[in-house]
Amino acid sequence: MKLFTQLFLAITLAFSQSSVASNLDTSSLKPYDISRIHSCLSRLDYYAQNSKNLMPVEELPADFQTDFSLNYLDAAAPDWRDVQLLLESLEGFTLSVNSLDFQHQHAQTHLDTNNAWFDAMDCSRDLMMYGIMLPKVSDPSQLTARQREIMQQQMAEALAKANKKRNTPTSTDMQTLFGLELFSKAGDYGFNSLDAEPHLETKIGYKELWIQPPVSNPSLQYYKIVFSQNSKTIHQIIGTTEIVDEAACSVEMEAWNVKVAERFQASSNYEKFSSGGISSNSYLFKLDDSIVSVRCNTYLNDGAVWFFVLWGSKELQDSIDAYYDSF
Repeated sequence: MKLFTQLFLAITLAFSQSSVASNLDTSSLKPYDISRIHSCLSRLDYYAQNSKNLMPVEELPADFQTDFSLNYLDAAAPDWRDVQLLLESLEGFTLSVNSLDFQHQHAQTHLDTNNAWFDAMDCSRDLMMYGIMLPKVSDPSQLTARQREIMQQQMAEALAKANKKRNTPTSTDMQTLFGLELFSKAGDYGFNSLDAEPHLETKIGYKELWIQPPVSNPSLQYYKIVFSQNSKTIHQIIGTTEIVDEAACSVEMEAWNVKVAERFQASSNYEKFSSGGISSNSYLFKLDDSIVSVRCNTYLNDGAVWFFVLWGSKELQDSIDAYYDSF
């Protein structure tokens, strides 16, 4: 997670410290518990640091999965490093078996023997039992205040990292989605506008066309553009896929929130609404003349969950709003 120039209001250091570490009842911890918590956190950190991108995708930086995994651990177990420091101060702490070198060697053995998955799963279950790791929620609004603070800090760091990486972003980096430019012409990419159908969410003036874009993403299955019927100007670019459930869609949405913010150098607002048989959670990026939306839609009639990444003009959005406001 990483990004946003406008963060949630900063929470004071005193609040930050009154988190898992200060609420942990150390009086009930036996030497085994102390060692188990400390060692599991060290190994999960090692697994995260050694994460690799699942596949080579040009839009992803080489360290994307590593950063995502480390940030995921930070959000799932808020202030876990403070927990380790607290445990190290206890009488039952044994340095020999809990040193970073020892635990990292132990974790590497798990990786070399393909047993890391079991160790990570077993550690996560134990850390949840001890109250160090928090359960996943399908609705981002249910995150704890400390989790929100951590994620927003991570987002700010990501934005700073992106700015440092490219002081003068190119138009390709900043103004395309799936290799397509908003306000370009559908014919510029060889799309046949004769195959298009009327856009169902506006009264007149727009058509939509399913496409194969110049740049596809393994997270998305289908792509569509919406363009002006007369000028063939592209007013919306959409990528979508069906997701197994709301929890998985929430994870996808958080990851894309980071990527979109880095691409467009902008911050988002979280919104949730239900209308017309659809329950929707989304991150909205409001740009000068367009809007980017990273969205999870749950369709109440059959329970299907679909994930969307949309970049559209404010002109089209006004026409969509007018369509739904009419009666």
